[in-house]
Amino acid sequence: MARAFFRALRESFDGAIVCEPRHASWFTEAGDQLLVEERVGRVIADPARPAGAGDPGGWLGEHGDGRGATVYYRWHGAPRMYWSAYSDDWLRDRARDIARWPKDTQVWCIFDNTASGAATADALRMKALLGDA
Repeated sequence: MARAFFRALRESFDGAIVCEPRHASWFTEAGDQLLVEERVGRVIADPARPAGAGDPGGWLGEHGDGRGATVYYRWHGAPRMYWSAYSDDWLRDRARDIARWPKDTQVWCIFDNTASGAATADALRMKALLGDA
């Protein structure tokens, strides 16, 4: 069923496709392989629920290293999802992770800790940390 959905989506849309799965089955070898075969990236999420959700996966380009791919980070706030702002140390570590991707990797970073208004400040701090990267 998921494969049919991704194929139908691909037929109607020519851009990058990413998925933020929430079920543990997507973080298995079989789940990851399906995403690779269908050229669907897997969102790198925080908090990482279930285990593995904080790691890159799915389609990461022809060579599996991000070149020519879209990598999508979605951060919900921690310890309180949707509310908590991130610490400077946490953002600094994530900025290093982002800067490691090859230059032709399209990186998206979405802050979803909006309930308390933390997303905008966190995004601006991340932008400053990344500079011209």
